[in-house]
Amino acid sequence: RQVSAGLAAAAVMRIDQVIAGVSTPPRAGAVAQQGWLVGQLLTIGVIGRLDDSSMKLMIDGREVVARTTLDLKPGTELTARVSAAGTPPQLTIVAPGTTGAAPAAQVLSNALSVALPAQEPIRVVLDRLSLATTPGMNVADTGTEVQTRLVTLNRGLPDLPALARPSELTRAVAQTGPLLEATLATVPDRSPTALPTQDLKWQLLGLRQAIDHQAQLLARHAGAALPISAETSPARPAAPTVPVIDPLPTAPATLRALAADVEAGIARITTNQLQHLAAAANGEYFAFTEIPFRTPQGVDTIAMEIERDGRQHGGPQTETGSAALTLAIPLDALGELRARIGLSGDRLAVTLWSEDPALRELLGEGVGELEQRLVAVGFELSPIAVRHVDAPDPLRHLPRQLIDTAV
Repeated sequence: RQVSAGLAAAAVMRIDQVIAGVSTPPRAGAVAQQGWLVGQLLTIGVIGRLDDSSMKLMIDGREVVARTTLDLKPGTELTARVSAAGTPPQLTIVAPGTTGAAPAAQVLSNALSVALPAQEPIRVVLDRLSLATTPGMNVADTGTEVQTRLVTLNRGLPDLPALARPSELTRAVAQTGPLLEATLATVPDRSPTALPTQDLKWQLLGLRQAIDHQAQLLARHAGAALPISAETSPARPAAPTVPVIDPLPTAPATLRALAADVEAGIARITTNQLQHLAAAANGEYFAFTEIPFRTPQGVDTIAMEIERDGRQHGGPQTETGSAALTLAIPLDALGELRARIGLSGDRLAVTLWSEDPALRELLGEGVGELEQRLVAVGFELSPIAVRHVDAPDPLRHLPRQLIDTAV
């Protein structure tokens, strides 16, 4: 049975022998005299396997032999609890640093229970937010700061031709939101010039803060305009002002609708982040993101998924060194182009697919030019074929179904 450092499992090992660090006979009785107490936590370093039933470990600076069939990789560092201090003593592997904490699965479940019901696709959210900058919007309700942030968000989105440039696509992917916290962790001393101000999640969080500020301004303005009651005695000291805790429920409907849209976008990005975390906790590599771009009609998104190849839709792993990138690209008047790019070592396989006849014809016409360009940069090509194939599906269907990416 396999046990990783991230699993709190009832994995028991028996310490049979001390190899170094004591002068007494190298048997289990010597280990029992090391002063271990039941419940004590020990740090274990895995040195390697001796045979099918025993391993060499490093515990508290001493090399020991443990009786176990657990599949532990050399170099792995674990935490174990002393479950029996007799002869021989027994240790139970636990997750490092999780004493008294909720299991990772519970943490994910709690976070998803908040983010999942609120989330909506980024395309839907940004399309509605772009409508909030139209001339008919009541600026008196939304406020100048909110309008400025909305305009900045909308104008900062690239168009589809810009995303055809590798540098612009790289920038757009990095700014879709899931990498915000990791990016902030690398910012030296929170330098304002190094902050990821173009990151989508950063902008949505700032917009939500501006909405709250505008709601507070409107609430204070409404309170100042209230008429003074005739029964109030002029000589009576005024009551202390009570701060408004949550003015948003009394804010104009326009402002409340904007707040709901922004929260839906933040929840969507957070849900994607949680799905990445869940995949990593299960030893998978998986990332899904939505890359927004401007269109004449509003906002649309490219769906992009990266995962280890051979683990499609929960299937078995076939090549640990393989990866696959899948894309769904909406094209005006031509439908959707789907692409799957598989990478294994120095081999690259590309599949382009469309159900629209006009787009398929364009793809066929460009095959010759594509072949010439690939050869020119040093690729050795297998014959390019144009035929009916099943659609490359860029949408992840994990058994846990954390997020319906097709929504």
